[in-house]
Amino acid sequence: MRTQGRPILEAGRVVRLEGAIQDITGLKEAMTEDRESGNLLDSFFQVLPDLFFLVDREGRLLDFRGAHVEGLYLPPEEFLGRRVRDVLPPEVGAAFEQNLALVEQSDRLASFDYALTMPTGLRHFEARLRAWRPRPSSPS
Repeated sequence: MRTQGRPILEAGRVVRLEGAIQDITGLKEAMTEDRESGNLLDSFFQVLPDLFFLVDREGRLLDFRGAHVEGLYLPPEEFLGRRVRDVLPPEVGAAFEQNLALVEQSDRLASFDYALTMPTGLRHFEARLRAWRPRPSSPS
């Protein structure tokens, strides 16, 4: 329960309290479910060799998950919040932007191969892009 109230004074004395009481059971259950889902998602990505990136419609890198952070092209503080085209070589950034546009228009999976020169040498990757559309919340 969440309560909120204030005393009502008459002649300098509290004569009553006015306020509201709100049942926040649903909110607490949703927060627990979100936390458990996040923990499950983190566990899932810890056992995969792949990296997952959340990118918005403008190509901005919002989040990433993966067990092998040392395999990143740049440290997270250098790419989170920035556009793909601004952190990757121009030809790779352009390929991402083209495929992001295709995904947005068609709502289908797009995949393409690219290469990056990493500290350990040239590495080849496959990008798989898919639009994410949140499910409408069900009425309570």
